Amino acid sequence: MSQGVMLHIRENLSPEDLRRLTQRIEREQGFDLHASLSRKPHLHFIASETSPHVVLNAIRNQGYHACLVDL
Repeated sequence: MSQGVMLHIRENLSPEDLRRLTQRIEREQGFDLHASLSRKPHLHFIASETSPHVVLNAIRNQGYHACLVDL
């Protein structure tokens, strides 16, 4: 079952930037991510079978400043 997480990423990501980031993580880490931008700047919804903390660390390992947002 896929779980969703909201992330705050300090850097400005366009929809294309977010797509490239998730594709790079999928290729390097081997898990599926489904990401979308929210209406709020810097907030991104990501659904994955992978633990939210693993997803967060994968994004941070790409050089982004990200944190989980508690809903």
